[in-house]
Amino acid sequence: MPWNKLLACALVVVNLVLGYSLFVGEHGLFAYLEMRGRQDELARRLQAVDEVSLALSREIRLLKEDRVYIEKVIRQQLNYIRPHEVLYLFQGSDETDAGAVRHASQD
Repeated sequence: MPWNKLLACALVVVNLVLGYSLFVGEHGLFAYLEMRGRQDELARRLQAVDEVSLALSREIRLLKEDRVYIEKVIRQQLNYIRPHEVLYLFQGSDETDAGAVRHASQD
């Protein structure tokens, strides 16, 4: 009989230790849930970086190959104009090309 009680107490202690490690331990349920949340966050960040990378790759390709796009970028960022054009810049305007007006040439 005393061995039965001792064995039952030992099994209860083992179960408590296993239960603790299952939920609270280094590889337990709470650690798993925390890692799962971190994985989801990292996946979202990776998706955002992939989108930026794709957009930059497209822009690089356009800058290498598309003359119309190159002209558009130069005109917007450097305020370049063609002959017979007048560029109007307004104070407080964030867009540099918002006031550009093209005048038709009198050929």
